[in-house]
Amino acid sequence: MSFKLHRPTDPMQKAEVFGWDNPRIQAAIGATIQKQVGTSATLGPVIRQDLNPEVYEVFVKQFPLIDMIEKRESNGLVDAFERQLNYSQQSEDTPLTISETGTVVDDANSYVQDTCNIAVFASRRGASLKSVFGARAGGAAIDVAGREVAGGLLKIAHDFQTEAFRMQNVTATGAGSTTNLGVYDANGFKGFRYLTEFMSPATNIVTVDVTTAGGWTAASQTVTNALSEVVNTILDLGGNPDMCFGSLSSREYLRQEAYAKTTIFGTAGQRTEVIPGVYLPSFTLGNGEDMPYYGIPGKSVGSYSLGDGHTYQDIYIADTSTMGLVWLGAPTPTLIEVPLASDGTLRKLTIPYWMCSVEFGVPSYVGKVRLKVA
Repeated sequence: MSFKLHRPTDPMQKAEVFGWDNPRIQAAIGATIQKQVGTSATLGPVIRQDLNPEVYEVFVKQFPLIDMIEKRESNGLVDAFERQLNYSQQSEDTPLTISETGTVVDDANSYVQDTCNIAVFASRRGASLKSVFGARAGGAAIDVAGREVAGGLLKIAHDFQTEAFRMQNVTATGAGSTTNLGVYDANGFKGFRYLTEFMSPATNIVTVDVTTAGGWTAASQTVTNALSEVVNTILDLGGNPDMCFGSLSSREYLRQEAYAKTTIFGTAGQRTEVIPGVYLPSFTLGNGEDMPYYGIPGKSVGSYSLGDGHTYQDIYIADTSTMGLVWLGAPTPTLIEVPLASDGTLRKLTIPYWMCSVEFGVPSYVGKVRLKVA
């Protein structure tokens, strides 16, 4: 048996000389594939945390809420934290005064230990090599694989919002998509709906009938007044509510009420800047202050029944300084690149994933207006 003494530059010729299993041959073939397709071609999946800044830029456009609440790393598979029950051990109608030389009275917030589960959101996205090469050969400025990744990020954003605003993970009893409990999800975490129904004071919920039979009109200002009532209740408890969350259809009631008011008293279409460069639609309460409204895709909030034959939707009010987005791995979604053809198909595979949860430090600072819509 004779061996060629030269080292060919073509990977296929090298493979004939040194063998297909040679690590250098594998690396050379991988480099060629990477050059042609524009992806990593290692021997195993690659977690592309170097792309997190670019992923974040795409994700925050679809999900600006991530930029508005504090983010911190989870302290375990289930994050443990202290949930505040009250801001004082003393009765609020008993002032803590002391004499000129008296001893300062001990006082403190009251807490209880709590946990929130870290949910895993992921979506495998694939673009066939035929579509990638076809788009490139046709001269079309279309990043097929990139568009799939963007779709995966949008899916994660919607999934997270469904968990945060509708689902719960405490008990399956009576849970379903048409109840106020929301859909049970053992791998998820408690969201706004569970929090307001079972952990916030009952006075933090105000129900408004916005049906035709209920006599609602934009001039009645009933939704705005109800929001003002919830805000005042939270203020009395010591909170400082600064954001509303609800479906786009629920926001429409506020928009119509705000339009009916601003056409007489002010300029319609005003905006409130939440953080530099990010604007959200806002509405004006009865006493004149503005509050930004974060619109959520309708299915991510969901309607429900209380068993009385009527349909309801929620508009949540919260003090965002007492909310936290806890994460494992990275504070934003990350991409995993899967080697080409590893599953037997000629696809460029990418898995966007995010491990995160929302914790509510002070549930009494969260409330809602329950709209009877049908």
